[in-house]
Amino acid sequence: MPVRVATQADIEGWRALARSVEALFGAAMGDDARWNEILVRNIVRGTAWVATSADGELLGGMFGSEAGDEIGWLAVFPDARRRGAARALVRHTLTTAHGPVRVTTFGAGH
Repeated sequence: MPVRVATQADIEGWRALARSVEALFGAAMGDDARWNEILVRNIVRGTAWVATSADGELLGGMFGSEAGDEIGWLAVFPDARRRGAARALVRHTLTTAHGPVRVTTFGAGH
């Protein structure tokens, strides 16, 4: 499954992705100004990646760190789950990191 650096053209797809998983994260994200600032910052610095279908459909996305050693946010559209998108995103990080990888997970209440 293709994984590539996200671009400004992916923003609406990212926002739809965030809205589709808000219940899992316990917070509004897709329309939240702060979350959208974080999204744009990650896209600009090249630390946001997307997994796509063969025809370019955005299936999932992930934020990382500039050092490439962190997964700070990862989500896959509900209808795209079990198709390898999350696996491809995690594999991308594991194969490009130069050491241990940190993963941010759900808080105790989620």
